[in-house]
Amino acid sequence: MSEPPVPAASRPAPGPRRWSAAVALAALLVGLAGCFYYDADIRVAPDGSVLVHERIRIDQEWKAVVQDTLQAAERVIQRYVSEARVRGGRVVGFGSDSATAEFRYPSLAAFDRAWPDSSDHGQQWDRSVYRRGHEGGQATDELILWRMSPPERSTKQAKQRYPVLTFWVTPPAAPLRHNAHLSRDGTYGWRFTDQMTTPDSVWIVWPATEK
Repeated sequence: MSEPPVPAASRPAPGPRRWSAAVALAALLVGLAGCFYYDADIRVAPDGSVLVHERIRIDQEWKAVVQDTLQAAERVIQRYVSEARVRGGRVVGFGSDSATAEFRYPSLAAFDRAWPDSSDHGQQWDRSVYRRGHEGGQATDELILWRMSPPERSTKQAKQRYPVLTFWVTPPAAPLRHNAHLSRDGTYGWRFTDQMTTPDSVWIVWPATEK
């Protein structure tokens, strides 16, 4: 898919969330900023179950700049693989510069509880927020992911680049509202980079297809 346009307007910040044991990915994204691309393909089935494919791949320009004398890229991948397994994922692809993991959740509520949470660390994102609502007499499902803040450039170190985070959401029904950066064939995408200048988030509302 082509590069998305400037991010859409942000949603209000999610409220306080309880601590989650699944903080591993959030910590990884914070601690390894600038060296990889992260993609999450989130597919919601009509029965409300959720299948997520995550992929992380090393930024080759970063690897060339740091010359990787300490095998940093390999350690990034190994750390992701380990933490994906801790979060209940199944690693389906693993190489020196990339890894892919699959996660299955029986419901949107289960996905919401399991998604990594960094809100207690005061970082640039919060975990997901899932709500069941009603509009015009019909039930709706609302999902908010990763409320982002612009990168804090004053703390940026030499040779550091922020990670590129890309999210794809495929809902089981056409959305009533969303703030996607781009969409195609029923899939809605968001991309967050160090070019951000305003807060943004993944936000999508669709008619509920399960009771």
